[in-house]
Amino acid sequence: MPCREALFNGGYGYHNVGGMIFMMGFGMIIFLAIVFIIFKLSKQNNNAFFYKDDNSALNILRERFAKGEINEEEYNKMKAALKK
Repeated sequence: MPCREALFNGGYGYHNVGGMIFMMGFGMIIFLAIVFIIFKLSKQNNNAFFYKDDNSALNILRERFAKGEINEEEYNKMKAALKK
């Protein structure tokens, strides 16, 4: 006759541990997939969730140069001043 613990625990030994480890692994995979999706979506939105664009002045300078508002000499002088 099986012992009392075996009847209440569903059997002898640790045969349910494999199922528990499988479910924990499955949960971890789902968690990592959600984190990965959030990371990819934030990359598509120009990383707005994680940091601000510190090169905004340099971007404005590039736009002004591209539009022809400033010449190359002015662009290089202002760029050097911004990078200091």
